[in-house]
Amino acid sequence: MLLKGDTSQAGARSTTRQLEEAESQGGLVCAYCRGLVTSRALAISINGSHAHSFVNPHGFTFRIGCFADAAGCAERGEESNYWTWFPGFSWRISLCRHCSEHLGWSFRSADARFFGLILERLREAD
Repeated sequence: MLLKGDTSQAGARSTTRQLEEAESQGGLVCAYCRGLVTSRALAISINGSHAHSFVNPHGFTFRIGCFADAAGCAERGEESNYWTWFPGFSWRISLCRHCSEHLGWSFRSADARFFGLILERLREAD
């Protein structure tokens, strides 16, 4: 799992190790900078499906895929329950750790956490 707010060398090594594992298991990279984000091996099903389409309060539609972890993402902002797409989960914005492009959201409940990543902003690793 990501270590929120951990800027220590140990935290950086942990993230690097997670990214190396992700790359060896069907890596998915940021479509903008090609930085490693997660892997197909971490794809999960939430509410019966890996992929979901949602509309935000501004009318923008997003098609997201659910992942157990995304070591290549950095979470930003305060947790919010406003307009959550997954009842019982709060959310935070998730940015590419390499270029800061918006890649999706992290979702958290009292006993679970996952990432909802915008599928058109991910590509297969080379």
